[in-house]
Amino acid sequence: MWHYALTLFLSAFLLFQVQPIIGRYILPWFGGSPAVWTTALLFFQIGLLAGYAYVHWLARRPRIRRQVQIHLLLLMVSLLVLPITPDTSWEPAGPEQPVLKILMLLLISVGGPYLLLSSTSPLLQSWFGKTEIDRSPYRLFALSNLGSLMGLVTYPFLVEPHWGVHSQTTIWSAGYGVFVLMSMGVGYRIFRQSTAQFQFHPTSPSFTQAPNHVSFFDRFLWLVLSASGVILLLAVSNQLTQNVAPIPLLWVLPLALYLLSFILCFEYERWYRRRIIIPTLGGVLILTAYLLNQKGLPHLYEEILIYSALLFVGCVACHGELVKIKPMSAELTSFYLYVALGGVLGGIFVSIVAPLIFNGYWEFHVALLTVFGATGICLIRDVAKQRNLHSRPRILPLLSLSFVLSGLVLLYAIWKPIEDQNQSVIAAYRNFYGVLRVEETGTNTQFARRILRNGAIQHGFQFTDVALRHNLTSYFGPDSGIGLAMRYYVATSDSGHTNLKLHPHSLEQPKTLLKDSMNGFNEVPNDTGSRNYHIGVIGLGIGTLAAYGQEGDRFRFYEINPQVTEVAQTHFSYLKDTEAEFEIIHNDARMALAQEWKLHGSLKFDILVVDAFTGDAIPIHLLTNEAYRLYWQHLKSSGILAIHISNRNLDLAPVIQGLAQTSKHQIALIINRSNPYGIYSSSWMLVSNNMAFLQHPIVQPHLRPLPKKSIVWTDDYSNLWKTFREGLGQEVFQWSFDQDDVFVKATNLFYGLEGTQNYKQALLWFQQAANKGDTEAKRYLGYMFQNGLGTERNYETSVKWYADAAKQGDAEAQNNLAHLFHNGLGVEKNHDTAFHWFWRAAKQGHAEGQYNLGIMYQTGSGIDQDFKEAAHWFLKSSLQGNRQAQNNLGLLYDTGQGVAKNSKEAMRWYRRAAEQGYAKAQHNLGLLYSNGVGVPRNYKEAARWIRRAAEQDHALAQYNLGIMYYQGLGMEQNRDRALKWLGKASDQGQVSAKQVLQKLTPANSANSR
Repeated sequence: MWHYALTLFLSAFLLFQVQPIIGRYILPWFGGSPAVWTTALLFFQIGLLAGYAYVHWLARRPRIRRQVQIHLLLLMVSLLVLPITPDTSWEPAGPEQPVLKILMLLLISVGGPYLLLSSTSPLLQSWFGKTEIDRSPYRLFALSNLGSLMGLVTYPFLVEPHWGVHSQTTIWSAGYGVFVLMSMGVGYRIFRQSTAQFQFHPTSPSFTQAPNHVSFFDRFLWLVLSASGVILLLAVSNQLTQNVAPIPLLWVLPLALYLLSFILCFEYERWYRRRIIIPTLGGVLILTAYLLNQKGLPHLYEEILIYSALLFVGCVACHGELVKIKPMSAELTSFYLYVALGGVLGGIFVSIVAPLIFNGYWEFHVALLTVFGATGICLIRDVAKQRNLHSRPRILPLLSLSFVLSGLVLLYAIWKPIEDQNQSVIAAYRNFYGVLRVEETGTNTQFARRILRNGAIQHGFQFTDVALRHNLTSYFGPDSGIGLAMRYYVATSDSGHTNLKLHPHSLEQPKTLLKDSMNGFNEVPNDTGSRNYHIGVIGLGIGTLAAYGQEGDRFRFYEINPQVTEVAQTHFSYLKDTEAEFEIIHNDARMALAQEWKLHGSLKFDILVVDAFTGDAIPIHLLTNEAYRLYWQHLKSSGILAIHISNRNLDLAPVIQGLAQTSKHQIALIINRSNPYGIYSSSWMLVSNNMAFLQHPIVQPHLRPLPKKSIVWTDDYSNLWKTFREGLGQEVFQWSFDQDDVFVKATNLFYGLEGTQNYKQALLWFQQAANKGDTEAKRYLGYMFQNGLGTERNYETSVKWYADAAKQGDAEAQNNLAHLFHNGLGVEKNHDTAFHWFWRAAKQGHAEGQYNLGIMYQTGSGIDQDFKEAAHWFLKSSLQGNRQAQNNLGLLYDTGQGVAKNSKEAMRWYRRAAEQGYAKAQHNLGLLYSNGVGVPRNYKEAARWIRRAAEQDHALAQYNLGIMYYQGLGMEQNRDRALKWLGKASDQGQVSAKQVLQKLTPANSANSR
């Protein structure tokens, strides 16, 4: 028997080792999508079915020698396809149908060897059953699964860490050659034995059950039980890989548990005990329902533990029931054929059908129901067959009722999170690359937002309010790594000459929320000439980075998923609103960049951004040494490579550091924390030798310590295992992403980063952080009590928390505290104290603090009126993009207060504020065009700007727009529209509008107004 055992073990080992090898090899070719693995598994299931069908056909040959001859001939022919290294001609050249291409690629590369390997186990068992008539062949099936398990487990821990993918395919091919030799030895041994030994013995265990004794329902259950196990396997694999990375480690774990269940159930029938497994399955289903109903993102280890338990227990239940209804060896090949067919049906459902009929990963929920239903049916079926049923007639109805009720409870438990999730969803998409959902939260509030989620991870949001929709949000704020690069990049020519003409964004805060805390320049640069950028961005998202674009800038986005582009252009407006030119390339970024290099040479990017995530998963092929070299072929010598490494589970900083060190580039790690105004915690690695940028006085305060270790990945070798967080409180990530960081937990709840926004829970976590001395947490508490978020509005408590944070130097808290003193909210009105805190915030470069300080000087609130000082502080705030300050500075130039009267400067600052959607500035700009001040008179342009202000309910703009319609200035004369806008202005109490209306409609004015 040993020759059977060794050959079968080696075949199973190779059969399941080739799966992660080939999956890992082709993964970068298809954008690193988690669906690559489920598609590959579908192919392997089909290959298994084809192998079993081949054996079923071969076993029907009456002469065993002929069987041996046919099989050995096919084995010899299969050697011609070695080695199994996939040909690079299969790499996709652009957006295609990935599923079909992957299936064809695998068929050509490994189809023949895989079919013959998959046929080995049932074929040798069939031969063994005919040569060893007194021994059960099912023990060999368990040995086969043990070999499969060893092939899987050794890959991530022994093979992948020590050999690159090219070496892996070569070594595997050599192993396949050894297997062919061993198979020939087994065939030769059978061939030489006497044919008399193969006479059938009807009284042997192999034939105690005739084929026609297997019922149709039994065969149906073979399909259902095997399909249920595969659906559960693939669904759990999807759940794990979509939020981490599609890597062999997370491929192997579910598949290994799946195989282990086969081994245990088929090795010895009594290992499967219903009274233990069925209650355990019920308990695991309850834990899974709890996990699905959690508000927010569970910890990775929690997911792995519960989902692994579910997979193992669920598969043990399915395979245990399968063993209970397995036939005798006369129907062995038929049985395996049905099992394989069920596996293929499960694979087709998850890989092909589910993406077509579901807009989320709902096959996981289907898997729970199918496993529960299949095992429940088997249990009821056996109870119904028991002989003592008549003595206890109520057992079957009670059992059936319990089964139905339990199923309904399970259905509700898994349907509720889907229903809750869909309440805020306005659009959902699914394709090969993942699941996209567009959600709206905070509707009917000033801070209503539209969010894009990929899987369970938020990939950016945009405020829907017309005045805020241009604002930079989420991971791309002004103090993030990419924000600093976009604002303060200094161009250096190839000869080394530094161009001190900074981009316009270095002089102003780029279209961000007004209350964002950031440092400004101490002095205004002498040379404010603009310089346009060429920006490459790998990963489009919702197009947030386009908000940095100025006229003349060029953005080149690389996006592999066409549905992401559709979402960004349909449900978000960053791309529509940008002043920059942009182009979207639909292809894997590496392939597109390589093709562009061959065709056109370097694209000469000033900045290249790598921000490509699928869910929270990392496309590894974008972070290898080969990818890194390609990036620098397309960057200018003074350029910046900005890589977004924010992640819940992986520490990617050592990987980027390893890549940079191999090329002698300088590295900067930038970590920024959340704030209440739409900016999330983020970590960025900036790689460059542009010392003018890296040593910029604005950049230096944001630098964080670099990691102590380095890791280098290549296309041939990468090991994600080394990047998993080793523990909590790591030096580099202690600010942003530790799961036990109280402040991060609070901000996650505040912004809804864990699923649902929960101000009440956020308040509790902020209080814990504040009690530990966290300054920013104190500022958040002041903001929440000031605005009644998660609690009753309480200005007194707000003053307390703001004061604590302000005394610790928090500029945002200083500004907000001054606001409360200035307006007498929660404290006695005190302009002197308000001036003190505004001044302290302004000196730290806080844009709104500078604006508010300018207002105090402009109005003489509590201090001597000083228009020159007002202009000074308005200018500082304006240079950081504060639109209110820009409007007021324009007003000072317009009136000549504190500065020399200058209509062109007034026009310039009005325009900057107007372009950011500020209604007062839009109205003022319109008046300049209407009066021909600083520019030639242009009523059409005046009407355009005044209309934009009027649409934001600016009363005076509504009045003036009504007059322009009435007089036909810049538009066709239209009395009805004139009355409409004059009416809107009048309703807001605009006196001139009321007077005009009385003249235009004297008969109705007394009754209507």
